[in-house]
Amino acid sequence: MAVNNIGRGPPSSLVDTRTSEQAPSSPPLAVQARMLSASTMLVQWEPPEEPNGQIRGYRVYYSSDLRAPLSGWQKHNTDDSRLTTISGLTTDITYSLRVLGFTSVGDGPPSDVLQVKTQQGVPAQPSSFDAEAELDTRIMLSWLWPVQDQITKYELMYWEANSGNKLHVTFPPAGSYAVEGLKPDTLYMFSLAARSEMGLGVYTQPIEARTAQSCKYCTPTP
Repeated sequence: MAVNNIGRGPPSSLVDTRTSEQAPSSPPLAVQARMLSASTMLVQWEPPEEPNGQIRGYRVYYSSDLRAPLSGWQKHNTDDSRLTTISGLTTDITYSLRVLGFTSVGDGPPSDVLQVKTQQGVPAQPSSFDAEAELDTRIMLSWLWPVQDQITKYELMYWEANSGNKLHVTFPPAGSYAVEGLKPDTLYMFSLAARSEMGLGVYTQPIEARTAQSCKYCTPTP
């Protein structure tokens, strides 16, 4: 709309614009896996938070060698559904897997590594494992509840980051756990695994969290 000393002119016509599609800028969420048999794995996930267009499908990368580059992992393509099965796996070994989504433009980033033992009935590695300091002596751990795994208990290892003295605790099935009695202002490492009647699953990669500073060390407010 133009305006001069006479008055306002007629408004211009509406213009409909659309941003161009891009590759996803975030990975799929809540990736979980479990063994349907000794050689067939079910993998499921939720769509990326930032798809940047229409998700055309997903790629599941998996490998028995965690240290190999992603380009060397086996690849399983699927459509835009949120689950798939992978068959023909070698039994009694540990597979690492990652999932990414793609649009017509390209691939998005892969999810964090999730590890699964190819042994039927053994729980998958807990996913979305997170740690958050609540007090100067307590850190709250949380994770995603596994898909239909018959968990009998969880096993947790934790230790001070500058110490090799690992502590081990077990607790009943849950989606969170508070670790108490920690030192203030100290960095801790945590690794979690699930156990069923068939055996112990894979421990997560260690995550870290620092306890809050104790009030006795705080600077007094003037």
